[in-house]
Amino acid sequence: MPKQHIEGLIGQLHDKFANTETSAQQDAMIAQMQSQLADWEGPNPPRDFRETAELLYQELEDEHPTAARLIQEVINTLTNICV
Repeated sequence: MPKQHIEGLIGQLHDKFANTETSAQQDAMIAQMQSQLADWEGPNPPRDFRETAELLYQELEDEHPTAARLIQEVINTLTNICV
């Protein structure tokens, strides 16, 4: 279930940015997270997924606080999975 929850959050993030200008780097990180989600098999997320989420959070927290909160929820979900 955590994977589906994260997929929903990434979908919300994608929808949020549909009408917002983002940097090429932010777009690349979102695409990378979507790719990593597609490759996720088993109970634990891919190792680099959390790193990507944390980098994206840092990119978004000042200019896009609502989107940053979605990414923070992704990070929190990942923390709960890996405990």
